[in-house]
Amino acid sequence: PPLHVGPALGLVGVTRARFPGVSMTGPPAQDVPWYRSRFGAVGKEVAKGISFVVEEWMVDESEKDEHEFMGKALSEPRQWQGFALADAMEGGVAPGPPLAFAEAPDARREQRFVVKVREGITELLTAASEPMMMAKSYDDGTRFDIFTVGPAAEPNGVVMTSATPAFTLRASSRARTEWKLSSARCAACEVRARRHCGRREIMQMTHYREAMGGGQAWCMDVTLPASSGDDCCEAMTPVRLTLRRPRWNFERKTLALNFYGRCSKASARNFQLVEGSGTTRGEKHKLLFGKVADDAFVLDHSFPLPTVHAFAAALSTSHWT
Repeated sequence: PPLHVGPALGLVGVTRARFPGVSMTGPPAQDVPWYRSRFGAVGKEVAKGISFVVEEWMVDESEKDEHEFMGKALSEPRQWQGFALADAMEGGVAPGPPLAFAEAPDARREQRFVVKVREGITELLTAASEPMMMAKSYDDGTRFDIFTVGPAAEPNGVVMTSATPAFTLRASSRARTEWKLSSARCAACEVRARRHCGRREIMQMTHYREAMGGGQAWCMDVTLPASSGDDCCEAMTPVRLTLRRPRWNFERKTLALNFYGRCSKASARNFQLVEGSGTTRGEKHKLLFGKVADDAFVLDHSFPLPTVHAFAAALSTSHWT
């Protein structure tokens, strides 16, 4: 039987999408006419799962032809890209399962990343500038679709491991004070190649403002919900974090917080999360997010906060001013 690499591993193909300042490789340009010729006007909707930028098209009936198959698999770009990903996996250069980013890191090490912010796009990079994840904002910043990515051959390019987001961060209203992060699948099901488990909520955040000294600051409470465990999902212990409160500097008449040399620019988005009250001295931060350039922040996190949760917490502050 044909090897269904993409669907079996949740890797439905590599996507081409053009964003400001970001170049992504994937199905070549000749693949778009393939969808157009086979699906006509419906091809626009089909291609939305493959590309974020889709143009309107009109197709004559004479352009359409019968679907082609390779064994029982439809011969189409997503299947072709699946074999390309299989080759990458065999060579040891393919990204791991998306939900590896939702696993708690090693308790002995702090994870350090760089967050690049561009118009409508936020990228998570390693300290060596290797792409890890990318978020696309929608609905006036009340929703972020988060994709796992890997480096591409072309300069500044990234390869997306799926045409659909692995995670979605959504605000409950335009006030953007309540946020929920959900994954397309649960980690336990993914490693067992199970398909029946649906979308799963993996984090909740609440934003609010607090008076501090002579000013006000945004605050955040974060909860990683508990799971009792069942036939497919493992039990999880709840984790609760809160924002480390800055202190009022009477001499400078501003709020101040020690970022241990990791932050070099003032920003309303600079924050730290701790386990505890957020007001006690000596509490070790579990997340540090600090501005270092006009379009860049550092993102440090440690156990028990997974990488995608740390990234989502940073994304949720996009409206803080």
